Amino acid sequence: MLRGMNPYLVYALQSTPGLLRREFERFSQRAWDTPTAPDRFTPRQVVAHLLDWEPLLRERIRTAVETPGAALQVWDEGERAVQLQYDTWDPAESLDRWMEERKRTVEYVHSVPAEAWGNTVVHPERGATTAADLANMLPCHDVYHIEQLSSVPSE
Repeated sequence: MLRGMNPYLVYALQSTPGLLRREFERFSQRAWDTPTAPDRFTPRQVVAHLLDWEPLLRERIRTAVETPGAALQVWDEGERAVQLQYDTWDPAESLDRWMEERKRTVEYVHSVPAEAWGNTVVHPERGATTAADLANMLPCHDVYHIEQLSSVPSE
């Protein structure tokens, strides 16, 4: 258990990749490139996005822990998806690599001293946010995309 932190955080961080994998296993390859709704990622793009953003979000936590008061960089997720060509990424490989990145995040979260969870950084659009808020946002972000994938019809 993490001292000074939500006792369910590590469990959630470790569990959501498996939930996402189960979603992927239930639909056909045709579904990989079908948007779940207008202006939303395709399943292929979802897993590419999660892989791409995991180290970025982990770095935000690290910034809060190690450089309190710093301003966070923001990115446009849609522009990033186009620039990095998410729609060409192999979904199975992306999922495996994301799961490895998530393990690094869990390792990092375990290393954070209890007193550092209250450190704040400044998000240009959302204002001050704590290291704890940034860490707790990760599984929430996962669930957002898991719910999105749950709308993909089974074959």
